Amino acid sequence: MHTALCTFDDQARAEQAVDNLVTAGFPRQDLHIEHQQLRTAESDANDRFDGMEREVALDRDVVASFGNFFARLFGRNDEPHADTYGRHVERGGYVVVVDTSEPGEAERARRMLNDWQAGDLNVVHRPQQPPLRDIVGQRQGTATTDDKPL
Repeated sequence: MHTALCTFDDQARAEQAVDNLVTAGFPRQDLHIEHQQLRTAESDANDRFDGMEREVALDRDVVASFGNFFARLFGRNDEPHADTYGRHVERGGYVVVVDTSEPGEAERARRMLNDWQAGDLNVVHRPQQPPLRDIVGQRQGTATTDDKPL
């Protein structure tokens, strides 16, 4: 896998970047925004959270587990990237993750995210790690679908 990642301090800009990536042809299930309290598009007036946000709302110690998401994404051998993005999430930032099987597509995503003035922009080759959609689906205890935003 080839994964483009970047940071945003603002949720609206992160969501706009993801929407632009979808419009440009990146499959929604290969995109993810990591944030400690991001509400899903299906949130109602009761502020329902997806699985991880519900855990955070109930247990502050779970905040430390955000680094685990990035450790699973990168593998244990890429701690600098896991630390960088984990710390950004812990500070309340948003990390946009774009997963592709082709290096050219990861570079195209990087260029698009650069146009949005994203921070900490990287493309990482992850040959031994599972696809992003599997990591997110396992964490939420659900299978991902093409029409469900992550």
